[in-house]
Amino acid sequence: MKRAAIAILSAMLAGCASVKICERGGKTMVDIENSGWYLLHFVPLASGDPYWPNENLCRMFTSTVTLENNIMMLERTAKKHGAKTAKNLNSYITDENVLIMLFTRHAYHTSAELVFDTPADGEAPETKEETCESAAM
Repeated sequence: MKRAAIAILSAMLAGCASVKICERGGKTMVDIENSGWYLLHFVPLASGDPYWPNENLCRMFTSTVTLENNIMMLERTAKKHGAKTAKNLNSYITDENVLIMLFTRHAYHTSAELVFDTPADGEAPETKEETCESAAM
């Protein structure tokens, strides 16, 4: 029973970094979240590993929850998928407190639309049905 409680507590306190890509109506959208848990709002306990998103890995006692890391994940995702640039960039922060202010979960959310080169003949690329996937790097 103790082992199960420790496993559940560890999963709840682990940080997370994730990248999700959705295609709909000819647009490719990227949604990035990087979160971490902090003691007394400032002492980092665990945060997501921006170099290995979607891999359930975390960095202990290190704060990786920064806008710079989200932008780095966006740039790596755009490069991996052959995008020329990104537009309509949007970022925001969420904070959740547990046990008043003892534990805090910080999360940076970033989303953008990937822009690809148009075909040389000037035709619009074919549109696909809506698809979403988690993008490992």
